[in-house]
Amino acid sequence: MLRTVRQYWIIWYAISLHLSWGLTLLFDASAMNVTAVFWLSNFFINRFVLAAWLIGIAIAATSSLVWPDRRRGLLELLPQQFTLMMSAGGAIVCIWAGHFADGVIRPSAFLLVDQIPAVLIALMHSGAIVEIYISRKSQWKIWGYH
Repeated sequence: MLRTVRQYWIIWYAISLHLSWGLTLLFDASAMNVTAVFWLSNFFINRFVLAAWLIGIAIAATSSLVWPDRRRGLLELLPQQFTLMMSAGGAIVCIWAGHFADGVIRPSAFLLVDQIPAVLIALMHSGAIVEIYISRKSQWKIWGYH
């Protein structure tokens, strides 16, 4: 388990992020105005459905790392990747437009520094998924599976 935590730290970070977003949305509607969450809200009926989605993808991604399975593993990480890419896209739009999702106007340089973590985690998560499946593919060959 320790090796999994070390090897896939960015996935664990995304799991923690989505769990914290989901739990916060359950208790406080003001979290819907945060830039990273706001863009996701366009795809969901209300904050409770979005919270359920975020908690669900965190559980699925955890399952993918704790109980690795070649057949379902990628399918359990792709919803998390989609969610991170949507958040990153929203951050990029806000940087370009010069305002946060809630309409607060700031210089683009300020927004870049503030929102770049959302973009970087989406890129790093993509790289981690590729690394996971390259290493797992070689592990299955060693164990005699193809």
